Amino acid sequence: MPPFPKPPAEDSKPVGWRLQSFNIGKEQKTTGHTFLFLDRANAEVGFVSFNTHSIATVLRFPETNEPIYFHAKTARAAAWRDKSKKVSILFQHLQVDLEFASPDRARSFLDVLEDIATAAGNHFFYSYEVPQYVSSRVRCCD
Repeated sequence: MPPFPKPPAEDSKPVGWRLQSFNIGKEQKTTGHTFLFLDRANAEVGFVSFNTHSIATVLRFPETNEPIYFHAKTARAAAWRDKSKKVSILFQHLQVDLEFASPDRARSFLDVLEDIATAAGNHFFYSYEVPQYVSSRVRCCD
């Protein structure tokens, strides 16, 4: 039996997106020079900031000092709107709201998240577009 073909090298490289802001549940809200970092090898997504000397720091929860990250395998759904810079990722007991620099960057992240979640064995992940006419009381993607 022939060996499996190797994936292209760039498919295993980490990738990042600049965020304008993000919320994790109601506890953590961050704005400023933050990047969303995806480690494709481990299917983990983390939040990284850079100080004035370009030194990267993994963001941590203030009360526990644990790094802020999540596994793509545990995401249940992602919601977005066409031409919006925001994406909401839903987990079993948590919602993560991300605001990117542009709608194209938001869509790029969502495409990669779908691919990496599926590759990690997450067969429950679902991505859907929230219609524009949904009541303003629904919290997603403004």
